[in-house]
Amino acid sequence: MDERKRAGPDSSIWMTVAQLAVIAVVWAVPAVLLAALVLGARTAELLAVRPEVAAIITVGSQDETIADSVVVKLVGSEERDVASSVEGVLVRHGDATPGTVFSDGQVVAQVGDRMLIANGGALPFHRDLGRSSAGEDVARLNEILAALDLPFEKSRNTSFTSRTALGVRQLNQRINAPTGEVFRFDSTVFVGPGGALVGFPASIGDTVQRGDAVAVVASAPSSVAFVLEQTRTRLRWESEHALVQAADGAEFTLQRGAGADELAAFGAFVVGHGRATTEQGADPDGAAESGLSFSRFRFSDPDAGTVALVPATSLHTSASGRTCVFAEGDGEGVAPVALSHTSQANKTGVVEVDPGLMGSRIVADVSRLSPEALGAC
Repeated sequence: MDERKRAGPDSSIWMTVAQLAVIAVVWAVPAVLLAALVLGARTAELLAVRPEVAAIITVGSQDETIADSVVVKLVGSEERDVASSVEGVLVRHGDATPGTVFSDGQVVAQVGDRMLIANGGALPFHRDLGRSSAGEDVARLNEILAALDLPFEKSRNTSFTSRTALGVRQLNQRINAPTGEVFRFDSTVFVGPGGALVGFPASIGDTVQRGDAVAVVASAPSSVAFVLEQTRTRLRWESEHALVQAADGAEFTLQRGAGADELAAFGAFVVGHGRATTEQGADPDGAAESGLSFSRFRFSDPDAGTVALVPATSLHTSASGRTCVFAEGDGEGVAPVALSHTSQANKTGVVEVDPGLMGSRIVADVSRLSPEALGAC
């Protein structure tokens, strides 16, 4: 018998059902895909309009010395012209670079044939000195002769003795002054104590008159102050000493309560390695102090062992120059915290901030905050 006939009507029904199932699947797959695409687009649209939530991080710490970019103010220091004592053509400058403190007898300039030497005393010479002379200016002359390893009077230094006369004779020959035993006061130029060379204003070949500046020096400071470049505020330091580093790598360790000699040496260091600036900075004591200011320095407190570290993205600087981070509040909001200083750490994108922030929870990326929130800084 034919197999199709023996299959009967039930088999045809099941075949029809199977065919319909296949057709349903074929149509259902595109429909599902279309629905998924529509749902995905709707989800993306919702995410686009949903406000971003700023991530909160905990401020970490690291044992490291803080180094701040500062302007150094030499309080009480002023620029002073070193006036030529003779007339003539400027032949050469002295062998000195900015920051040099002229020593007694060091050549400051040559005008014509005359070598003009430095007087680092408290007062300039005002008269010629010879065998009949006596007084404090004679003592100053004997000190200059001693500094130049020439004969000088040691026991009675206020008197112009035969030893003084012998030293003057040799000095006059050395600096092309009129020969003999008379010391000519115009052989010296007044530099003053601790004066550090700022520069030579006249050019070689210029004709200079008496009183024209052949050099400019900065007088020794009476004290020093440091102004933070980031905030333009005065830096207070409590350690016994601080390390000040110039842009060229030169360093000076300054003691708190430094004496006159150390202040003079530090002033010379600053003049020699810094860049003159008019930046004054805010004085926390409200007192206006005169002095010279120099930039391009970093201040390090060797005793500041632990620093707080935050990502650079967590900092916001307002139009007024105030720098803030935003700390997690009690509710859903955040509160600005003004920083007294920031300093780039030796890591890309990491900044050193106030140690008091260690352990605080702050916004990791301030670009996610609203303009209203940022405006509170």
